[in-house]
Amino acid sequence: MNTESEAGAHTKLASMGLRCTAAARQLLLLFEQAGQELLTHPQINERLHEQRLDINRVTLYRLLDRFVTAGMIERVVDQDRVARYGWVAQKDCPAVAPSLPPRFECQCCRRQFRMPELSQVCDALLLVFAAWSAQGHRAVCAEVAVRGVCARCIQR
Repeated sequence: MNTESEAGAHTKLASMGLRCTAAARQLLLLFEQAGQELLTHPQINERLHEQRLDINRVTLYRLLDRFVTAGMIERVVDQDRVARYGWVAQKDCPAVAPSLPPRFECQCCRRQFRMPELSQVCDALLLVFAAWSAQGHRAVCAEVAVRGVCARCIQR
């Protein structure tokens, strides 16, 4: 990590109320590089190991929990009850926050793909939230998951 990105990481972590440890900086960088990819704990641990950062798995779970609590990343649990973590794209669906962008879950390889470009889904969720609100309910969160087989698994 260069000095400029280190300063940016420190600023971002501090603004979210998090300590700027080496592990926190590397985790922040990892999620910035992952983009829309959702990663499991073992995948995150492996990528940190590739970056020559070995941390205890419990420490990593705690750090992930802090990032989730701070609103920097989101935790999504799939149909097999596996937690996946991904960068929160705050502009995906701002009026319906904390709605998650639509995602596709592959039933073969279990990878997940987010599709934040589907703004029509966000528009539809606004209508759903408004309908529930008109009936006196308060919707808190919405999530759209499509399950199927990804292009890579179809080609196998």
